[in-house]
Amino acid sequence: MDRQNSSKISSDFNSSLNAEAAEAAAHLSISRSAGNLTAVVGPSDSATEEEQPVGKKDGGKQSVWQAKMSRARSLIFAATSPIPFHYVTMRNIKLFAFLLILVFIIYHGVQRNLGNPDSCQWLLRTGRLQGNTVWQPDGCMMHSYTHAQSRVCVRRTRHGSSSQANSLVFIGDSRIRYLFNYTVLSLTGSAPVYPNGKHHDVSVSDPGVNLTFKFFWHPYADDSMKRRVEEVSASIDADFPVMVIMGSGTWTIKSTNQTDKAFEGYRSNMSSLLAPAMDALGKRAKLVWMQQEPVFERLLSPERKMIDNGQIGRYNWAAEEALRGKAVQVMHANHLLFWYTADSEDGIHQGNESLRLTLQILLNYHCNHEMRHRDATCCVTPEPLHSLQIASLSVFAVFVVIAVVLFVRRHGTVVFRNMTMRWRRQALYNNGSREFEDHEKLLTVKDAKLGKRTKSRYDVICETSFALAKLGFIMGYFVLCDRTDFFKKENKYYSNVNFFVPLTYIFLVGMFFSERSDQTVLLHRDQTDEWKGWMQFVILVYHMTAGSTKLPIYMHMRVLVSSYLFLNGYAHFMYFWHKGDVGAYRFFQIMFRMNLLVFCLCLVMHSPYQFYYFVPLVTFWFFITYLTMALPPRLTEASSLTNPRHLFYMVIKFVILFALITTLYVSETFFDHIFLTKPWAVLFLKDNSGSEWFFRWRLDRYSVLQGMVFGFVVSLARRHGWLNETFSENLFALRKSFAAVGVGILGLVGYLVFALLCPSKTQCNEVHTYVEIVPILGFIAVRNTFGVVRRRFSTLFAWAGRLSLELFIVQFHVWLAADTYGVLVFIPGSPMLNVMFTSFIYLCVAHEVHEVTGVLAEHLVPKDWKYLVMAVGLFGLLLSLLAACYGL
Repeated sequence: MDRQNSSKISSDFNSSLNAEAAEAAAHLSISRSAGNLTAVVGPSDSATEEEQPVGKKDGGKQSVWQAKMSRARSLIFAATSPIPFHYVTMRNIKLFAFLLILVFIIYHGVQRNLGNPDSCQWLLRTGRLQGNTVWQPDGCMMHSYTHAQSRVCVRRTRHGSSSQANSLVFIGDSRIRYLFNYTVLSLTGSAPVYPNGKHHDVSVSDPGVNLTFKFFWHPYADDSMKRRVEEVSASIDADFPVMVIMGSGTWTIKSTNQTDKAFEGYRSNMSSLLAPAMDALGKRAKLVWMQQEPVFERLLSPERKMIDNGQIGRYNWAAEEALRGKAVQVMHANHLLFWYTADSEDGIHQGNESLRLTLQILLNYHCNHEMRHRDATCCVTPEPLHSLQIASLSVFAVFVVIAVVLFVRRHGTVVFRNMTMRWRRQALYNNGSREFEDHEKLLTVKDAKLGKRTKSRYDVICETSFALAKLGFIMGYFVLCDRTDFFKKENKYYSNVNFFVPLTYIFLVGMFFSERSDQTVLLHRDQTDEWKGWMQFVILVYHMTAGSTKLPIYMHMRVLVSSYLFLNGYAHFMYFWHKGDVGAYRFFQIMFRMNLLVFCLCLVMHSPYQFYYFVPLVTFWFFITYLTMALPPRLTEASSLTNPRHLFYMVIKFVILFALITTLYVSETFFDHIFLTKPWAVLFLKDNSGSEWFFRWRLDRYSVLQGMVFGFVVSLARRHGWLNETFSENLFALRKSFAAVGVGILGLVGYLVFALLCPSKTQCNEVHTYVEIVPILGFIAVRNTFGVVRRRFSTLFAWAGRLSLELFIVQFHVWLAADTYGVLVFIPGSPMLNVMFTSFIYLCVAHEVHEVTGVLAEHLVPKDWKYLVMAVGLFGLLLSLLAACYGL
C-alpha cells in the first residue's frame, strides 16, 4: 500500500513539474520573441510602489512579470538539470558546515589524545618559513622579541633573589659558539671578545639584567663534556642557569674522517655518559640539545669536505635515541632553518638570518609562559575561564535545555504517534483538531506544522528559545576556537602574493555574479550593499595577511572604514529625512541589531567592548545621527516642502554638530570628561585606557557628518530635478557626466599617490581625516554617473554587504585567532586548504548569527511601547547585576 502511494505521489509530482516546465518554456519563448529578457528579482526583493525609481512607470506590473519569468526559468532548470540543485539551500549548506565542525572537533580531539599536545615540542621540532623572514611552527604562534622585550624577559625569569647569580650557558662546538655570539650581541648590544682565542671558554656579564653569558668549548661528546654538565649541575644553587644550550657532532665527523668506529663511540658516549648527566641537569633547569644542522657541501672548505649530510643524519639519530625519555628538549627547528634560509657563508655555520630565527625560537621557549604576549601560543597554557564566562555559558546552556524541551513537546508527540500508527487504526489529531482522514498516511513533523497564521505567544517563546539556543552553540564554538588550545593557531604574515592574489580572485568571482538592479537611483540599496560587501572582503584579506604592516595598504583600509561610516550616515539620514520615523522602536531595533553579538561576546570571551572597535564606532555615530534628527525642531522632507525655512534649520543642525565634533577633538580633556565618566566609562576603555577609543574616534570623526550632508544635498538635487535617475540614463548631460567621472578618477588616483608618498603612519592618519572624503566622492561619481554602470551590481558582494557587520565581528574569533593576532588552523601544514575550510565555516556562522539576530530583534524588541519600556528596564537591570557582581 505504502509503495503504491509513494509511486503515485512521485508520478503526480513529475507530471506536475513537467506541465509547469512546459508552461514556463512557453512563457520564456514568448518573452524572448518580444525581446523582453531583463534582469529579475524575487517577489520579496521587488520594490513597493513608494520605492519605485523616479520616472519608472508600471513598476509593479513589471516586477510581477519579472517574478513570473524568474519562476519560469527556475522550473525549466529544475526539470532539465541532472544535478539536484534544489538541495543546495542555505539551510543545507549551514548543516554541512556544522558537520564539518564536528569532524574537525573529532579529528583534533583524537590528535590530542594520540599525538603530542605539547606546543613546546611543536616550537622546537617543526616549522616552515613563510615569506622570507617569518618562521612558523606547526600549530602554534611565535612572538618576535625585540631587544627591549628580550631583556625584560631575562629580568622576569630570574631565579631566586636579585643578588643570586644567573647565567645563560652554552656548551658545544663552533656552531654553538656562533649562536652564543649572536645571542650576546642581540641582548647586550656588543659582541663577545675571546682573549685566549676562539677555542677557549668565555664569559660575558650584563649588569643591566644581572645575567652572565657563558660559553664552554667542548666540541666532542666525551667525558670532558660530561664533567662540564656535572659542574653546572653542582653549582646550580650558587649560579642558576636559566637555560643550558648544548650541541656537538660535526667536529667528531671532521676529526675521524667518517669512520664507523667514531660513530659508535659517539653513540656510546651520548647514551652512557652524557644522557644521565643531562637528565639530572634537565630536571633542575631548562636544557636544550640542538641537533646538528646540515651542510652545503659545495661551500665547504677542503679540510671540511669529509662532512656530509648522511653522516650528520646518523649522528642526529644517535643523539635522539640517547636522549629519548630524558628531561632534555631536543631541537630540530635549527636543522630545518638551515635549509630554508640557506644563508650560510661557509656551508657549515648558520648565517645571520638563521641565527636570528633560532634565537627567536629559544626566546619563545624560555619567555612565552612568563611574558604571555597576545601573539604567542607556543609554550603557553591558556588562561582558565573567568567566572563571568562560566556564568554566561551556563545561561546559554539553560537556553539549550529549554529549547530541547520545547522541541520535544512541539514535535515529539507527533513522531511518537507515528510509531504506533500501524497497529492503531485511528485518526490522528493535531492540537485537538482532526486534520488527516487518510488512516493509511503517516503523520510527519512537516505535516504537523500549522499553516501561516498569527503567531501565538507559545510560538514566540519557541522561536526565541530556539534562537537563543543556536546563539549559545555559536558562543560555545567561539570559546572553543579562541579561548582554548583545542584548535591550533598560527601567525599571520604579509606577502604581495598572499594579499593581491586572493583579492583578484574575489573580484573576478564577484563580477561573475553580476546582475542589473531594478533600482536606478543614486546609491540605491543594491549598490550600497555591494559597496559594503566588497569592502568587507578586502578588509578580511587585509586582516588575514597582516596587511597593516604596509603603509599604503593600511591607508586604503582607513578609507574603507571611512566609507562604511559615510554610508551609515547617508542611509540613516535619508531614512529619517524621508520617513520622519524617529520613534523609540526604530532606535532600539537598530541598537539591538548592532550590539547583540558583541554584547554576548564581551561576556563569553571576557573581552572589552572596545576590542570590537567598529561596533562602538557605528553605535555611537548612529546615536548622534538619531539625536540630530530627533531633537527639536524635528525636520523632514515633508516639513521642508511646507516650510522652506526647515532647510535652513537643517543646515544649522549640521553646523552645530560640526562644532561639537571639532570641540571634542581639540580638547582631549573635555573628550575624556564626556566619555570616561562612570557608569558608561567601561564602554570606552581598553586595557584601562581611553586612548584607543580616542584614536579610532578622531580618525573618522567627520565621516558620518559628511554622509548626512551628502544625503541632504542629494535630496535637494532630486527635488530640483538636477539628477536624471530614470532607468539607465546618465545623471547629467553627456559632457558633464564625462567631467564628473574624470574628476572622480582624479580623486581616487590622488589618494593613491598620497598613500604611496606619505612618510609615516602618524602623519598619514593626521591628514587622512581631512582628505578621506575625496576618494569616497570620487568612487560615487565613477560608480553612479553613467546609468549602465549604476544599475549593474554584484549579487555576491550585495549578499556579503547585508551581513557586513556579522562578518566583521565573527572573524575575530572563528577565522582569525588569538584575538586577531593569528589565524585559526584546522588543517596544519596546508595553508590554502585550511583557509578554504575555515572561510566556509566562518561565512556560515556569520549568516546564522545574522538570522538569529533578526529573530531575536523581532521578539525581544517589541513594538508596543509598554513592552518596550519593560524590555529596556530588564536590560538595565541585567547591566546593573553584571556591574555589581563583576565590576563592569
